[in-house]
Amino acid sequence: MTKEALAERTEREKGKTTEEVLAERRQQELEDKTVLLKNGTREVRQLVPVVMMSLNSLMEQGKGIAVYELVELCRNPEHKPWGNTGVELKSLKLVDETLGEWSVHDSIRNIVLSAAVGEEMDLTLVNPIAEDQSAG
Repeated sequence: MTKEALAERTEREKGKTTEEVLAERRQQELEDKTVLLKNGTREVRQLVPVVMMSLNSLMEQGKGIAVYELVELCRNPEHKPWGNTGVELKSLKLVDETLGEWSVHDSIRNIVLSAAVGEEMDLTLVNPIAEDQSAG
């Protein structure tokens, strides 16, 4: 940390209790390790490209129906995947059997819902990261 940054942090922390300072520092550390998504949630920064790589890989392999089924599972937990698309999603660990037969982990759900735009045949994937990273 530079002298200037240290002086700025010291000035910002003047008059605060130790607990307040530590809470603010923990919050900043958390924000540094996470990213704000378009649905307003925060997820671990490194998880976003991993999930997006899996989704894009399915699309490139002509398995867009599996992506559509995952989006539907994220939107509606009662949805049942069509055909063998569920097996494809399980193989990529996009659905979590430990949570229920066709359950999606909250972090994956947040990323998918933030990336999915449109319905049915008009479904497309976009960058799930919110443009404004100052919120949260």
